Amino acid sequence: MRRKDREIASRAEMEGILARAEYGVLSLCGRWKPYGVAVNFGYSDNAIYIHCAPEGRKLGLIRGNPAAAFTAVGNTKMIRAEKACDWSSFYESVFIEGRAAIIDDNAGKAAGLNTIMRKYSGREYEFGADDLSGIVIIRIDIDTMTAKCKK
Repeated sequence: MRRKDREIASRAEMEGILARAEYGVLSLCGRWKPYGVAVNFGYSDNAIYIHCAPEGRKLGLIRGNPAAAFTAVGNTKMIRAEKACDWSSFYESVFIEGRAAIIDDNAGKAAGLNTIMRKYSGREYEFGADDLSGIVIIRIDIDTMTAKCKK
């Protein structure tokens, strides 16, 4: 990390940012083009969980190359100034590298959805087979996680 003065080394602080961030950006590698998309997510047990439709670009890319990156940004505020080069922002961010897996069994889908729902609602839900039939869960197993902030 270039700006060591902004580095967050504490795993607990990184997990706090993941808990506060409203969304993240999933980045995948295509054959000729990179792909990034904003997503809702949950974090638990050293993994990020994302839900999606059972077909589409994300899944095709993961099947071809499971390498994934994920970025979550929280507590942002623009710092305005008179001179253009004096503008800045306050922020906190987490950057994750890992491997994506497609979870398509009902037990795994329900567990992944509940990880996401706990983040946004603070509770768990019951899911029936009909609820789970139209989704899959992407789980990113975290290899590395770094974070930084400017307060």
